[in-house]
Amino acid sequence: ALSQDEAFSKISKANVDIEYLRNHTEEGNITFDQKGFNGNELSLAGISNVWARGGAFDFIQATCFHDHLCPGVTSGLFLAKYVEEKLPIKNISAESYKVIACPNWCKEDLFQMRWDATPGKSSMFVMALTDAEKKAVPNIAGIYVRWNDTAKEGDALALGYNFSAVALPQWTGPAWGSKLYQDIVLMDYADKPEAFISVIKEFKVDAAMLAQLQNAGMHLLKVAGVM
Repeated sequence: ALSQDEAFSKISKANVDIEYLRNHTEEGNITFDQKGFNGNELSLAGISNVWARGGAFDFIQATCFHDHLCPGVTSGLFLAKYVEEKLPIKNISAESYKVIACPNWCKEDLFQMRWDATPGKSSMFVMALTDAEKKAVPNIAGIYVRWNDTAKEGDALALGYNFSAVALPQWTGPAWGSKLYQDIVLMDYADKPEAFISVIKEFKVDAAMLAQLQNAGMHLLKVAGVM
């Protein structure tokens, strides 16, 4: 059998720990400015930093599925944790989460990995909102339903997400570290998702209402009674 050195070759290597980079910005300049990982620097640095800090397996999966770590994916983690606390699944044979993604952003990629809530399984429905609709329902981040397929009824939360709700520590080094640093410091709030989330409305859902929330041509915010 081949040895490791014979079987694998090192293409590139760099220390991308954010605290190390804070004190060794010249090394960071080389890695990021000279594309030490062929343009994948931010993706690899973000994912590896969260992994090194004990990020949950499903969150690492979601960042890989999304191709990189960003505040949008992290917002999905916070929203998922909030929903799981407020609307826990109590009967796994009958209950599941359904996501009415309105508006959609990076968060939806996390729900697919964490909840197996995919469009192909009729568990996620993605709909864009107009600027007027977003203004009418500030910070709207979607409608999340705990659906009981046996009883044909469920509980729903229309949630808001405010990216600016918390004054996060700021990166003071080169530009390449700003987004990466923000992504990492957000993880301090993984167990405090309520800092960014507000309940716009909590309501019951039956089969007819769920169909209206999911179907094209319906004004889902009006169906939910939030607009």
